[in-house]
Amino acid sequence: MPKQFNPPPNWPPPPAGWTPPEGWTPPPDLPPPPPGWQLWVEVPKKSPWPARHWLISSAAAAGVGCLFGAVAGSASSTNAAPQVTSTASPVTVTASPVTITPAPKTVTAPPVSVTVTARADTSTGAQTQSGTDSGSESKTDPRFGTCAKAIANGYGPYRSGVDPEYQWYRDADGDGVVCES
Repeated sequence: MPKQFNPPPNWPPPPAGWTPPEGWTPPPDLPPPPPGWQLWVEVPKKSPWPARHWLISSAAAAGVGCLFGAVAGSASSTNAAPQVTSTASPVTVTASPVTITPAPKTVTAPPVSVTVTARADTSTGAQTQSGTDSGSESKTDPRFGTCAKAIANGYGPYRSGVDPEYQWYRDADGDGVVCES
């Protein structure tokens, strides 16, 4: 079957009657075709019907028309219904692939209120926190003035992004862990 140039939908239309020459490649300034796009597609060859085929077809149609007329005329006298048989060639339809991308979804979380009261623990010199949290039940360790005091009281280490206590102390070596032994 002969092949025909099939420009992608994201390219400008080619000039009327233009056919790419043999060995043609797309210029670099054109966007890439969609995945799986065929630049060359097979075109079914049309078979021309000579005039004699039209003549034969017309004669056959006239003969069938006369036959139906004769059957219909005889059917009226015998009350029998004429039988008609019809055959059709199968039809093949080819479609381009379609990509469907779902729309993003927005999720809204309920508001969270937190009440925190800080007070000093006079026996250890640490600050403790108390309060209500309507969102979660997480508790933090007491806050000390230095990592050395936190470690001496049995607290630490604290990791960045995991433990809220990490923000209270200086990460001298920048490894994402504070109050390490």
